[in-house]
Amino acid sequence: MKISRSWGWVAVLATALAGVSPLSATATSEPVVVVQGSGPRYLGTLGGSSSWGADINARSHVAGSAQTSNGSVHAFRWTPSNGMQDLGTLGGRNSSAVAINQWGQIIGDSHTDVDGEGHAFVWTPSGGMRDLGTFGGCCTVPRAINDRGQVTGDSYFADGNMHAFQWTAAGGLCDLGTLGGLARYGSAINVLGQITGSSYNAEGALRAFRWTPSGGMQDLGTLGGRNSQGWEINPLGHIIGLAEVADGSNHGFRWTPSGGMQDLGPFVPSEINALGQIVGSQFFDPEGPPHPHHASRWTPSGGWQDLGTLGGEESFAWGITDLGHVIGAADRSDGSRHVFRWTTSSGMRDLGPLPENLDPVAMNIRGQIAGSIADMAEGRSSAFLWTP
Repeated sequence: MKISRSWGWVAVLATALAGVSPLSATATSEPVVVVQGSGPRYLGTLGGSSSWGADINARSHVAGSAQTSNGSVHAFRWTPSNGMQDLGTLGGRNSSAVAINQWGQIIGDSHTDVDGEGHAFVWTPSGGMRDLGTFGGCCTVPRAINDRGQVTGDSYFADGNMHAFQWTAAGGLCDLGTLGGLARYGSAINVLGQITGSSYNAEGALRAFRWTPSGGMQDLGTLGGRNSQGWEINPLGHIIGLAEVADGSNHGFRWTPSGGMQDLGPFVPSEINALGQIVGSQFFDPEGPPHPHHASRWTPSGGWQDLGTLGGEESFAWGITDLGHVIGAADRSDGSRHVFRWTTSSGMRDLGPLPENLDPVAMNIRGQIAGSIADMAEGRSSAFLWTP
């Protein structure tokens, strides 16, 4: 699962400092033993100076991108037993991994030739890298892959319009249709092949949608305002995202097939697990002056629960496992920020200091975290795996 969108600035800054982009000779790192509670483990590079973690599966396999010895950037797969593997490209100079499923299948972007546009790919351990094609335009952007190897994202037509897609090995690219407008994109896909994302309607409003193989694209509506966005979908078909209320402000929402769109209040949801439990960060007293964020957990039976802090002002939830365990970061009374694990039985437990310039981008069902740590002085970035 991907971690909340609020932590992405560190990776962007690190990329700028290094002078390269994850998409702008084979080498491997030494295998690393994953030790619980030992802090971030650096995954190495492909011969260059920097690497970036993008996603992690339940087997502790990490997908990401790393510089090679000639300065290009290639997608990689890292495993505890074999270290870092160069996935190559579709014929161009650079490639970049986006996500990995539980079977080790990876999606990403790659240049198709030296000056080519970016095409989406799916990489499998048995078949290597496969071009997903386009709808006739410049490029295709992959965003998520499920455990059946089905992919969603968006692809361009020759006229420049962008449509959401579902890709399967048997059927190739499938246009998800329209809510009446032009541009739309797929954000997430569950194991049933159901997709959520956002599409413009005929009036120019952006709306969250659910797409199913049998029912096509469904407008999920709003909370009384004009726009909404679909972000994540779980195996039950429950969707989280943001929607405008009547005064134009945004609230988090949960949508279910039986209950429709439910207002979660002034809250930005970051993850939903298989049980429908949600985590994110909530603003307190939205009518008053700005207040600190607190990590919060929502359940269908109990509503919102403030997870508190470690004695300081703020806390942020990164993700939630299917057991309901929450991983995040929280301030201490001395102003330092530490990593925490929260459980219903023990509450918030301090796991130690949050390394400076750490960007956690994904968490697996075991609570392991992958991402990148920027070395600001050296102008480089290192992919990591952390088992808190």
